[in-house]
Parts: sequence; C-alpha cells; structure tokens
Amino acid sequence: MTTTQRVGPVTCIVEPSRPGEGSRPSQSAVYRNVSGGSTDTPLVTTWEGLSTPLEVFARSVELYPGRPCLGWRPIAADGTAGDFQYHSYKETDELSSHVAAGFCKLGAKPLSKIGVWSVNNVEWMLSIRGAERNNAIIVPMYDSLGAKAIEYITRHSELEIAVVQADKMEAMAEVVEMKVPTLRGCVSIGAVDPAVKKRIEKAGLFVHTFDEMVQLGKANPSKTTAPKPEDVCCIMYTSGTSGTPKGVVIHHRALVSGIASAHDMIQQTKLGISKDDSLLSYMPLAHIFDRLMEEFSLSCGARIGYWQGNVKKLMDDVAAFKPTLFMAVPRILERVCDGVNAKLSEGSPVVRGLFNGAFALKRTMLNLGCSHRASGLLTDSTVFAKIRNALGGQARFIVSGGAPLPAHVEEFCTVCLAPVLQGYGLTESCAASFIMLPDPRMAKTVGPPLKSTEFRLESVPDLEYDALADPPKGEILLRSPMLFSGYFKDPEKTKECIDADGWFHTGDVGTLTDQGCLKIIDRVKNLFKLAQGEYIAVEYLEGIFSRSPNVEQIWVYGDSHHNFLVAVVVPKASSRGSISESDLLSQLRQTGEDAKLKGFEMIRAVSITNEEFTVDNDLLTPTFKPKRPQLKKRFAAELDRMYQK
Repeated sequence: MTTTQRVGPVTCIVEPSRPGEGSRPSQSAVYRNVSGGSTDTPLVTTWEGLSTPLEVFARSVELYPGRPCLGWRPIAADGTAGDFQYHSYKETDELSSHVAAGFCKLGAKPLSKIGVWSVNNVEWMLSIRGAERNNAIIVPMYDSLGAKAIEYITRHSELEIAVVQADKMEAMAEVVEMKVPTLRGCVSIGAVDPAVKKRIEKAGLFVHTFDEMVQLGKANPSKTTAPKPEDVCCIMYTSGTSGTPKGVVIHHRALVSGIASAHDMIQQTKLGISKDDSLLSYMPLAHIFDRLMEEFSLSCGARIGYWQGNVKKLMDDVAAFKPTLFMAVPRILERVCDGVNAKLSEGSPVVRGLFNGAFALKRTMLNLGCSHRASGLLTDSTVFAKIRNALGGQARFIVSGGAPLPAHVEEFCTVCLAPVLQGYGLTESCAASFIMLPDPRMAKTVGPPLKSTEFRLESVPDLEYDALADPPKGEILLRSPMLFSGYFKDPEKTKECIDADGWFHTGDVGTLTDQGCLKIIDRVKNLFKLAQGEYIAVEYLEGIFSRSPNVEQIWVYGDSHHNFLVAVVVPKASSRGSISESDLLSQLRQTGEDAKLKGFEMIRAVSITNEEFTVDNDLLTPTFKPKRPQLKKRFAAELDRMYQK
C-alpha cells in the first residue's frame, strides 16, 4: 500500500518494497518528493509551462531585458583584470541570434553537432544559446583534455563545427590533421596564430574567430528552428576514471525538469532567489553540474560572471564578483577550511578561544532550528567576517556536489560561511537528483529526492547490503524525466545500466537515515577483493584516512594478489619534507583505529610523494575523482617497493 512519510519539511510518497524476482536482488520501497502536492502529483517535467531551455531563456529576456546577464573582466595589456562588464539579457539574446545565424552560414543544420573546447566564458554560453536556435546539439569538451581525447570525442560524436579557445587551437590542429570526416571547421575564441590557421585551412577546413562568426551571422540573419522537448540538447562525455569517455545523451526536457526541480527546492528551503542574485562560473561548463546551475540562474534573471580561467586568480575573481550563490566541489571547500584552521593554529590562545566560542554558539543556535541569519547576528560581521570574505562576503548559500563532502567541512562551512546544500547526482541524471535543505537533521546526507526524481535501493548480496533491512542499504536506482536517454552509439552499455522498468543503476550504494534522507556510503564499482577474500570499499577508506592530520591527498591500493592495503600520500604543504613515512603511517593507523576499521582495512605501508594529484597530470578527472588506472601506472615502482617491504 502506498503511504506518505514526512522528511523534515518534505513529504515523500513511499511505495512498498518488493522481493527479488529470480536472480534479481530484492528492492526497497520507492520514494519520491511530493511536498505541496498530492500523492497523485506527477514527476516535474516543465517549468512555468515551458519545456525547453530556449523557451526558459526567452521568458527571462522578456521579464528582465535590461538586467545584467553575462559578465566578464576585461584584461589589460599588463595582464591585470578590470571590473566586471555585462551583456544585458536583451543584448545576450541578440548576440545569440547572430551566433545562430553564423553557425547556419558555416553549414550547421538542425541536429548538427557543435563542440566547445574552452574554459568557461561568455562565448561558451552564447554558443549554447546559438546552437539551441538551430536545434543543433552541443558537445562539451573539458578544457583540460589533450588532443587524443578530443580526437576521440570529435570523431565519435560526428562533430561538424568546433568552437575552441585560442590557446588550444594548435592542439585542435593536431585533431584536424587526424582527418575527422564530419568536421567542417573551427571557430576560435580569440585571435588565431597565423601558422596554426594555415595548418587547419591546408586540411580543407575553415577557420574564423568568434567575433568574425558573430558579424557573419549579423549580416546573414536566419530563422529560428526551435527544438522540441524530446530533441537532443547535448551529448556530454563523461570525464571517465578509465577507458574511453561515454557520450551521455541529454534531451531538452531533462534540463527543464532539472530547472523546475531546483526552483521547487529553493521554495522548500525558504532561502528564495531573485534577479538580484549572482553566480560565478568557474566549475567546468562541460560538466552537467555547472550547466544546470547556470540555466537555473538565467531562469531567475540572475547575473553570471565568468572567471578569468586561471586557478591562481580564482579568489581574486570571487572577491571582485561577490557571488550570492556559490557552487563548489568538496576539495575547494576543504582548502578554505584547512586555511582557516592553519591560521588559527598559529594564532594566540585568545584568538582561538574567541573563534571556538563563536563557532559553538552559532552551531548550537542552528541546531535549535534558528535561521542562519538569526544564528549569526552576533558572529557573522565580527568573528566570521574575514572568513566570509573569502567567498566575497555576499554568499547566501553554497551548493556542493561532485563528491562526498567531509562532515567536518560541511559543518565548518555552514557555521562560518553560509548554509551548505550538499547534493547528489550524475551526468546521467542531469546532476541534481537529491539535495539537502538547510535543516540540521539533514546534515551529513544528500537530502531527499527532488520533485523530478523517484528512487529505490537494490540489495548487493556480495557486500551484505540488504535493501529490505532496517535501515535499508543498497545500490541507488533512479527513475526520472531528468535521466539521459542512453549512451551515444552504445546500446549495450545503455542496457547494462537502465533496466526494463526504466530504473537507472547508478553503481553508488546508499542508505536512508532516520529522517528519510539519502546517505552515500559506498560504490559498487570501486570495490575489490584482497587475497583472503575480504571486500574493500576503497572510496570509503580514502574518506576516512583523508582525515589524518598531515594528509592532503591519499590513494589507497589493494588487489587480489595481496592480503593487505598500501597507500600513496601527498602530505599537506606544511609537513612536506619534514614528515617521515613511518610517522605518517603511524598517524594513519591511529585514524583507522579511531574510525574502528577492521584489521584488513588498515594501511600497512605508505609512500610519500610531493607531486599532487591534479587534472593536468592526468591523475584526477575534471571533477577531482582519482583516475585509479593512471595512478597505478604512475606509482607502479612505489607499489612494488611497498609490497616487497
């Protein structure tokens, strides 16, 4: 029998659990969010009666024509950045129409594939808006990828036009010379080196700058070919921790469903959002997390400011822009937290005491149910002022995604900065499937499902996760209009992860808290057996060992040929060159004991490296997940040494 369950301020429909059928594992109840509606309320698929991002943006142009829309910082000859300048919503719409006409003049047609290889900038979003007007399909490419991966995506997606950042045009020339048959030419964001342009033109392709394409479109207007909700909006290639990237096919309806769910979530939080809000764009637009957040911001009439594209200048951009909405992956928030703690450790006992007292006071008030603003009346403008200024001083809430946020970082940011809304989703589910509300009872979870999502848990017998236990634990299954339609040109992989009932098997393992919120506890695909047959949940262990006081980054390794675990560790900058492997191993053992890990889950040997795991050295994905095969190859000698030792 279908029932409803109160989850803090959220009402969820709960449909009965069901046992396994044949060899199929048992499944937990089905949950979905129907707050403010009835049990008959369908999953959200439209917003304000609109069903494509093009329609949503047109609404904002009509409502906020003179409001600032897309912003950038002019760069002087000496490299210094000026104040943010903006195109208004009306100007952005006009420029988008020129971009669309320019694409048409260069040969793009409905369903043509248009790739973008660049850091986030105004031209990136104009390419999206322009492609939509032709019902063309955007193919985002991470700006950190090299020519080999770009060549694969270009060929696999059957790309016709590539919009490329100027300093990547030489690498694009290498791709062009690999002779991708569908590729017509390149549009450079910025001036093109004449020698590079000559190489591309010699291969028979056109080369234009973005400004030239805009002028071409302005001189040759074209009619809009509006997409239908079921048309393909984009093919997002997963960054991938191993193997070739998979092309995730996302339709226009899926994005609008995400926009609608985000609006509903904001209403439930009572945080509110308006045309006066602002979002700094620095997370990769090639990732669905940023794309959805930008579409959501534009639907509100908010302004978006694009960073300079330089990590070293990011905090300068934050200070200049002063965003009210701040999005981040955990690693960025961890660094803010670590930086404050490092300064506190160097400060006087009086300073530490003042901070700790203010922290405890505000945390207590938040836990009693007071609003973030009321809880911070005595502390935000005094004790926490400098910390809040690290994010520009105006942040009203922080959205964290891409990976689990450590509990101590979540608490630190919520108290010192702004309410943290930790979410969970995948490229395949348009990023936002769950998100927590600013309710202390939802801390350390990813909250309830959004209104466009229903979910259930499926037992994983090998790992002793039982979906029918109390509380239920199992692999997370999603069903939603936000889901992708499949992997491009790969029906077999599509069939592997989407079952006959339409449930997408995420590969992540979750459980339900007493409040009915989802908590991520494991990942099916990142499990391996040790020689004695014990299963290891490596991401879970890395999360625990990263709490060790001198650990900046850690990669835990084990396999079925050995009966114990080893690790490669990047120490924190303050201890590099001073901490020994034996001391670090002792600290890791203590951390494991404090977490009550089993003996086979403890690290038996460690190797120290000062080479950070980064996207640039191919040891992390663009969303900062470890690339395990690449790490194994890079540290093969260290693994041999540790096991021999």
